[in-house]
Amino acid sequence: MISIIIPVYNTEAYLSRCIQSVLNSYYKDFELILINDGSTDNSLAICQKFAARDSRIIVIDQDNQGVSVARNRGLEVCKGEWVVFVDSDDYISPDFFKIVAKREHTRWDLLIFDQQSALEREKASGGTASYHGDMKEIVKKMLTFSPLFPGRNAALPSPCGKAYRREIIFQNRLRFPVGIKIGEDQIFNISYLLSINDCLYRQKPVYFFQARLNSATHICHPDFLEDSCRFEQRLKALLEESTFPALEIPFYTHALADMSYVLVRGIFSPYSPRSYRENCRLCQQMEKDPIFQKALMFNRVNKRPLIKLLLFFFKMHWYRIVNLICKAGYVYLYRVKRM
Repeated sequence: MISIIIPVYNTEAYLSRCIQSVLNSYYKDFELILINDGSTDNSLAICQKFAARDSRIIVIDQDNQGVSVARNRGLEVCKGEWVVFVDSDDYISPDFFKIVAKREHTRWDLLIFDQQSALEREKASGGTASYHGDMKEIVKKMLTFSPLFPGRNAALPSPCGKAYRREIIFQNRLRFPVGIKIGEDQIFNISYLLSINDCLYRQKPVYFFQARLNSATHICHPDFLEDSCRFEQRLKALLEESTFPALEIPFYTHALADMSYVLVRGIFSPYSPRSYRENCRLCQQMEKDPIFQKALMFNRVNKRPLIKLLLFFFKMHWYRIVNLICKAGYVYLYRVKRM
């Protein structure tokens, strides 16, 4: 059996499509766990409507506690051999679970598939690639934002578009971290990868995400700096439990990218309510963070030229130039590329 866990929060416009895509699956031996995380729209009613029609659907209603708590609640009650996570504004292909349940996949600890924008859905090849032994190579790719294969989108940091072994999750007591607002997906995935020996990657898009300009990714994050510092500390502690020296450069490469995101989406966002002087004080605060401070030492070998340039001006305290670059970067990322 496959357990599908879907945290739900104020997505009434997309929720029916999401649930129906699961029910349309060619493979029927599954349970669908819907966790309503304190929605204030009609999301709970939609969940209950579907549950009344199909006994495979379980609805859990809780106060708003965040996506990590919601997913963890689903893990507490799930019973499937495989666990699949889906976001409530996305949808899946009807053959996703049928592929997961293939007999030859029983030997793998993790199945990874491609994701694709709902606006760019197309037919794709069904190639496969296996990974054995050192899962640190996949962690390295995740930290450096590198694809498993050029031109493919396995979305490594995301828990979506993947199938996890429930037994491994429980044997290693893996859960989504509570108390951090960003990066919780990466913490869970890295923890899982460092607990297994092999995985299978299928070059086939089975998961389709809804890009929304008003979603949490596309607004100003006034507390982004604090949240990012907390996340990087948690990530470093996790890697130190394994072999940190082998992942030191990828980790600080990730921290440099995180700094650029903080500058663009948090400090100098066009929608920031703070004054320019207040933003400059936040820049000074970020530079004093031990992890970000050390990360800047690796900027000279940074292979992402735009981030390298931005952080060069940041390190020189040329904040007006940093401000201009961030404003232009925000427009490019969120209006032109619709990311």
